[in-house]
Amino acid sequence: MNEFLAEKLTRVTKSKNKSELELARVKNKIRKHEQNLRKMKQRIREIIEKMREEETYLETAKKERDRISQQFNEDMDISI
Repeated sequence: MNEFLAEKLTRVTKSKNKSELELARVKNKIRKHEQNLRKMKQRIREIIEKMREEETYLETAKKERDRISQQFNEDMDISI
């Protein structure tokens, strides 16, 4: 009888250890995916910031183009 209980206790302990290991693996997967998402969100924020900068540069360049074009047209009117 004592041997039976020892065997049963061994099985329960192994099962518990296996469950703890599985839980640790799942927690690790969750942590990994959360970290990946945080990194992706950070990259998206950086891309959005760069996009806004580029939009600002584009608008500035368009204004400069319009200013030069207007100045050129005025100069052409004077010379005619």
